[in-house]
Amino acid sequence: MSHQLPCVTNFLSIISDEAGNSKGVRMIGYIGEETLATETASAV
Repeated sequence: MSHQLPCVTNFLSIISDEAGNSKGVRMIGYIGEETLATETASAV
């Protein structure tokens, strides 16, 4: 049983990385939209 643990840990870390990446991409997209809106508002 114990020899399967690294495999499970690796699997979980991959899942958490995927979740973190998608959250990070969403955050970057949100910041980009905020910046764009601010620049547009100041231009007008």
